[in-house]
This record gives sequence, C-alpha cells and structure tokens, in this order.
Amino acid sequence: MSQEDFWGALADAQGHDDLRKALTVGSGDPSSGSIVAGSIAGLMPEDLSPTLYNLAIRESDLNFWGSLFVESTTNVIAQYVQKRSHGDHTGAFISELDLPGEANSVWKRESVQVKFAGVTRRNSIVSEVVAKISGANGSTKAEELTDAVIDMKRVLEQASFYGDSALIPQEFDGLAAQLRARGGLPCDLRGDYIKLGTIDAIVARLMSADRNGEPNVLIAGHQEIADFVRDYVRIDSNATPVMRTSRLAERDTDLGVRVKRLVTQMADLDLMPSKFLIAKGAPVAAGRGDASKRPLPPIVTGTATPANSGPIASKFFADDAGEYYYYIVAQNRYGRSAPTSTGQIANVAAGDQVEITVQDGGQDADSYIVYRSPEGGALADAKEIFRVPKTGASQTIVDRNWELPGKNIAFVLTKRTDTMRWRQLMPLTKFELGMIDTSFRTMLLIYGALQIMAPRMQCYIYNVGRDPNAPELIETTADFTENWTYGH
Repeated sequence: MSQEDFWGALADAQGHDDLRKALTVGSGDPSSGSIVAGSIAGLMPEDLSPTLYNLAIRESDLNFWGSLFVESTTNVIAQYVQKRSHGDHTGAFISELDLPGEANSVWKRESVQVKFAGVTRRNSIVSEVVAKISGANGSTKAEELTDAVIDMKRVLEQASFYGDSALIPQEFDGLAAQLRARGGLPCDLRGDYIKLGTIDAIVARLMSADRNGEPNVLIAGHQEIADFVRDYVRIDSNATPVMRTSRLAERDTDLGVRVKRLVTQMADLDLMPSKFLIAKGAPVAAGRGDASKRPLPPIVTGTATPANSGPIASKFFADDAGEYYYYIVAQNRYGRSAPTSTGQIANVAAGDQVEITVQDGGQDADSYIVYRSPEGGALADAKEIFRVPKTGASQTIVDRNWELPGKNIAFVLTKRTDTMRWRQLMPLTKFELGMIDTSFRTMLLIYGALQIMAPRMQCYIYNVGRDPNAPELIETTADFTENWTYGH
C-alpha cells in the first residue's frame, strides 16, 4: 500500500459513522497497493518462492539447497519407500530339475519430519514516510523484506549441512546428521586437506556393490576447494604455468585455472564450493542471541582422564599425549551461552578419554558445544570439536579425540532426484501481521525438511584441514567474527 492510499483509507474510515464488521477477501491486490476498504486482502499470505529462487540465481548462495528437487507433502510426517536390497544373491545356480532359490527385494518405509522456519521483520510508519539517504522514495519495508529473504537463504543452506534435531529439536536434520545416523560412508582426514587420491578412494568405495552409488558432486568450503585445486594444479619451478585467453587477438592474458569438474577413475564430480561450510571456530565470549531466552552458562563440576574402556575406541594416540583446555557452551534455538572453562586438564595419555561433568546452568539448554585447545596450547586457542545433546540436569561429556578442533566437513554425494530432495509442506510465504501499534510487521515462513532416500550412496568427510602451504589470513575485526562464526 502506498503512503497516499494508507492515509486516504485512514481518513475514509474516520469519516464513516458505522464500521465495516464483515471483512471479505475482496478484489484488492496487496502487492500493487490497490486495497478496497473492508477487504482483508492485505492479510492474505503471499508465496515468495519465486523471489527466493530468483535471488539464489543472481547471488549463487544456495548452491546445495537451491539445487534440490522440490516435492510437495500434505502432512508434517512425509513418508517414502526405500529399496534396501534387490535380493540376497543366493540360490541362483541350480541342478537340472531344481526349483531356483527364492529371493525377494527388501523394502523399508521411511519418513522425515517437516520442520518450521521463519523470521519476523518490523518497520515503523515513520520509517516509511521520512526521506532516506538511499532516496526519498525508498521503502524500508521492501528493503527489510529483501533482507529477510536473504537471511532465510542462509538459514536453509546452513541447516542443510549442520541441522540436527537431536541438538536443536526445532531443526530438520541436515546432511551431516542424516549420514552419521543412517549409514553414510565416513571419511576421517585427521586434519589433512582434500586431495585427489582421497576423492578417488571415496568414489571407488561409494560405487562398490554394497553401496551402488553414482557420486557426482563434491561439496566443500571455499578454502578447502581452493586447497584441493592448488594441490592438483600445482604451479612451481618444475611446471609450466597454464594460461588462457578469451580472444586470440588480445594482448592481456589470464593466468591460472578454474576447476569446475573433477574427473576421477570411476566417475566425474562437479565441484560445489559453499560459503556456508565454515571451519569450526572459537566460542563467542559474550554468548550469542537474546540473553533472556538463550541458555545460561553451564557449570563444570568435575573432570577425569581414565583409560578408555567403552565400545568406541580412543583416538588419543602417543603424539596426542599432554595437556588440554576445554570450553563448554550451552545452546538452544535462541542462541548460545557464554563459555565455561574446565581449566587445564593435564596428563592425558595415549588410549585415555577425557570426561567432563557438566551441570545445566538453566534457561532451557538443549545441547552443549565442546571446544578444545591443541595439545599444549592455551585456552585462547580452543576451537570447537563436537556437540552433544543435553541428557539431564547433570551429565558427563566424553572426548575420545575422534573430532579435531577447528576443522571442517565436506561431502561426496550421489545427488539425484531419487536420492535426495526437499519435502515441502508450505513454500516460503509472506504474511502481513495485523497492526497493533504504529509499525508494520511482516512474517516469512517456510515448512519443509531435507529428505535423503539413499544415505549409503553418500560420503561424509570430517576433520578436513588446510594445506599447510596456504597463506594464513587472520581476521581481527569483531564484527566479521560475530557475523561469520561457525554454526547457525
């Protein structure tokens, strides 16, 4: 609604003795501002899916989520049928008069739970009528709507990688959570960076008879993709630099190689760098999110370093023996607490496990984030290693050194419409909320979940490190750190 229409409608309403009580949808179009008095057209939801995808095309941020096949669902539990086996491969060879052995396919009904995500934006009437630096006719409401769509893009793309309903119940499960829990192929790089030999081995394993994958995509962070390409196309004194020109007659020359597709012995993979796959970072000292809703800092009540005796082996080896510092942070859907330090944990030996007993500090924590320093490092050097669900008012968190601090994750995927898709109950939709004061409130909502139908055809790579020869860029700007810290 334009300013003239708004103030005109208000004057008309004030000039009538009787108020319209029965509201109808009417013929007004809220997007064009042609609202008929008494109509609720301004309250009708508006589907913003085209806006979301148009922005994605222009900005290329939704590399993974925006490329998924979308399938509608009519319920909050979206079911599908998964073929687990074509038969048991026995009894096929027979004698002359025998009956061949019976072998049937194995089917399993699976389901994914739809989750709800959204954001509310608020603008005052004054912000619409005053002149702006960007132009007297600019609409702050329209600007906020565009920003809200971009914000939702980041939420959906990050959740597609990191979402975990065991940690934050309101989230849908992303790639990492689903592949860990449902038989995806794990690959532990132990701090090394991605190399061609590693990808070759992963592709060969995914294409084996018991997984039947057809890998076609490698997804990794920008820095990790750059390290991989730098290693693969190494330009040094023993190699000829690769040059290319856009037109033969040009004197200017572009130097370098941009790799978009990787050819392995068994399959070709598209490289899909994502700005939202970010190496695990340090805790934010002041916490993040609304202080009245996020959890309070947890209380560390004890630490121990017994020898590992559980079913999961310890990966504290001889080179890892020494002293460590830990931070524990509580989190829920509203944010994260300030970190709580364990103090130095000394004399961690090969084969040990570190046990940290924590007590809930209050204010509805759902899970804990565990940070650890390098061996012999300082508390200030601690980076995230893993996250665990909160299981009670008090619990013991166990670190067996399976996940290393400050590393990243990546994926080799068999990405097809029959292996993964976005199950959508409601597309990204705009709702204009009723005015209860001198401001406009707009809510964006989307209902859906990531559905992985063939987890065994996918690979989850963790503990991805950096090329030691890569330049180290140290960011000290607080605003940068706050806005780009790992997680969601």
